[in-house]
Amino acid sequence: MYLPDPSRAARTHAGSVEAFEAMLRRSREEIRELALAASTAREQEKSRVARELHDELGQALTAFKIDWTAIDRRRRADMQKLESMQQYAYTKGCRRGFVLRYFGDPAARTTCGGCDNCLDVRVDVEAGAAPSLRGQSKSKRGATPKREIAPEDMPVLSGADEALLARLRDLRRNIAREDQVPAYVVFPDRTLAEMAVKKPTNAASLGKIRGVGPVKLDKYGERFLEVLRSVDETEAA
Repeated sequence: MYLPDPSRAARTHAGSVEAFEAMLRRSREEIRELALAASTAREQEKSRVARELHDELGQALTAFKIDWTAIDRRRRADMQKLESMQQYAYTKGCRRGFVLRYFGDPAARTTCGGCDNCLDVRVDVEAGAAPSLRGQSKSKRGATPKREIAPEDMPVLSGADEALLARLRDLRRNIAREDQVPAYVVFPDRTLAEMAVKKPTNAASLGKIRGVGPVKLDKYGERFLEVLRSVDETEAA
């Protein structure tokens, strides 16, 4: 009976294992080389695409001509506008006159009697200081500021007009107290004086009075018209 040689079988098995391991090593090296080649190819492709995009972008930019002179001229004009806005914000003169002069309006005057500077209620804010009302003591800050109206702006009133103006001022004072606002916010003195002179009796004619806009006409118009109509009723009686 034939019996295999154990030592020979062991040597054969060992040789097969070594051959298999050698094959695995070669496979790993081949896989590493393939991965390196693929990585190199990807980097080369990225570089190629980047160069093409750079060239295309450069061609697109050179296709448009940039007028640096026009850009600088626009910048200077914008800076002048900004400076004008700053001058308007910090001016101590009439703001309405400032705006009218800016647009070349010949109606510009030294005072309008309606802006914060003309009403002497301009708020001065200094670095590190709290806002304060210029021209008013602490005890009078809650009071209605005294207005200065240019003589050429003020309508000429008769004795009867003065009496009507006093009634209109009383109504304005009551409304200002109700709304908790200064009286001039309701209507300025010049507007009340024109009401007293022209005596409008309907919303359309009241809306033509200087200083009576759509919002104030809707909010206060009817109450002032009641006072104005009462004058006509008294005269008719």
